[in-house]
Amino acid sequence: MFEATNSSDILKDLLKNYRKNLRPGNAGDTLNVSMNLGVLSISNIEEENMEYTMHMYMRQIWNDPRLAFGNGSSRLILQHEVLDSLWLPDTYFENAVRTSVQQETRTVVLFGDGLIYYSQWVTVTATTMMDFRTYPMDEQVFKLDILSYAHVNTQIHYRRIDVELSNNETTKFMIVNQSIESTTKELFLGCFDLVTVKFTAKRRAGYYVIRIYFPSTLCTVVSWMAFWMDCRNIGDRGTVGITSLLTQLFLVGNINEAMPHVSYIKAADLFLIVSFAFTFTTLLESLIVYSTALRGKSANKLSPHKEKENETDLQICEVNQDEMACPNDADKKNVNRISKLHQLTRRKVYVMGASEKKLSMEAWIDQVARVLFPLGYTAFIVSYFLIHIL
Repeated sequence: MFEATNSSDILKDLLKNYRKNLRPGNAGDTLNVSMNLGVLSISNIEEENMEYTMHMYMRQIWNDPRLAFGNGSSRLILQHEVLDSLWLPDTYFENAVRTSVQQETRTVVLFGDGLIYYSQWVTVTATTMMDFRTYPMDEQVFKLDILSYAHVNTQIHYRRIDVELSNNETTKFMIVNQSIESTTKELFLGCFDLVTVKFTAKRRAGYYVIRIYFPSTLCTVVSWMAFWMDCRNIGDRGTVGITSLLTQLFLVGNINEAMPHVSYIKAADLFLIVSFAFTFTTLLESLIVYSTALRGKSANKLSPHKEKENETDLQICEVNQDEMACPNDADKKNVNRISKLHQLTRRKVYVMGASEKKLSMEAWIDQVARVLFPLGYTAFIVSYFLIHIL
């Protein structure tokens, strides 16, 4: 294969009666166009706008018999202004928001038998539908719809499409699969060949473990310190719970700024909500234990009127017993002292036993919380990751 030496004369003769506004095979034959996309990278993925940017070489191959000047071993390389004199396919990207073509890279290789190889460097910012229900352990499909702008499938047919991806890694995603689908799209002018290139990408979760899951889990675990504190020290227990709640609120607000704003609940939202609920329930448990301690303390205190009645009854009982058992006044006094001391001791022991019973109930609540809260939260975390990873 060699380049023709008299390329200027050949090109001048070819373009003498050439009409660029008519496609090859204008008499009725379908023009077959092959396409090759050399994708260098997929970048600038914006979840909020559901957009991504693709940098690629776009190559199209077809045959134009009007430009034949010999055999396939000879060729002409055409660039810049001369390309404006040739017919070129009106291929475009249907879901593109912005398309940028580097004019200096537009190159046509014209072979002697009329085969045309057209290449250009294209940067496409396209929109694609994204589903964030499993965010940040989601998979997204970046698709690119390619078709002719004005020629129906009886005029231009995209026969062969090849896609080469040079780099399957981005800062947020890992490209795990690519596919090509050829369908027909019916529009106002007729049916068009539609080529859809799809790249399936899995989000990298390591960044979100550090940013979302670890801080939220740590705040929830720290709030459980209240279970090991004195149940009557509501100030310290409340401080731990409220501080953990405020920290999680700050994390939720900070994290939501970086997450896509959608109307449904994402997997990350569910984790944050459940973690917040565990922290809030821990604070409620501290309030319940403190309230139980106050009720137990008030129940153990006897009223002054009731206490006087008990003392009077005790004295009457003691006098009656002493009069029956003691022959003289001295012995009666000694017995009264011993009986009174005995009764006071019995009453004191009784009150102390009631307090211990109430304190054991509050301690039991804390002991149950020490087991249930970690087990429940661990079960949630395990099931959460099993559901969204598997």
